[in-house]
Order: sequence, then C-alpha cells, then structure tokens
Amino acid sequence: MFPTPHSHTPSTKIIIDSPVPAYWDRTIPNPRCIDKYPFILSMAIINTSLDVFVFSLPLFSVSKLQMRKGQRVAIGFVFVLLVC
Repeated sequence: MFPTPHSHTPSTKIIIDSPVPAYWDRTIPNPRCIDKYPFILSMAIINTSLDVFVFSLPLFSVSKLQMRKGQRVAIGFVFVLLVC
C-alpha cells in the first residue's frame, strides 16, 4: 500500500504545515510546509519495520523450545499466520 496525502494523523499535520490550517487552506499566504510525500514514506517505512520486528518476537522464543525442528517450524508458521 502506497502512502496517500490523507494517510497520516492530525498530529502529523502539525509537523508538516505551519500554521496548521495551511494543510487544507492553500490560500494562506507564506505557509512553512515540508514536502509531504518523503515524510509520509519515511513514516510508512518506520511503521512497517517496527511491525516486522514485533511479528518476529515470538519466533525467537519458539526457536528456543525443546522440540523437534519440524514442530518448532510448525508453531512458527502458526504464529505468523495468526498475526497476518
């Protein structure tokens, strides 16, 4: 999913545009705005990498279980399938 101009939260509008109404009202003179797309893309990359990290946490615990390798792999797949 690619980030869209409307995919961020109200708190990011404060970071992106100053004054805040400049985000939706383009008639405000001399707004200080950063480029939205690199900001949204960087936030999407950070969020996705954190999701992958959190999803992989149970796999480290499963790898330490005292079971046959096939059973550990099966339990790992169950965690991955239930999370996704």
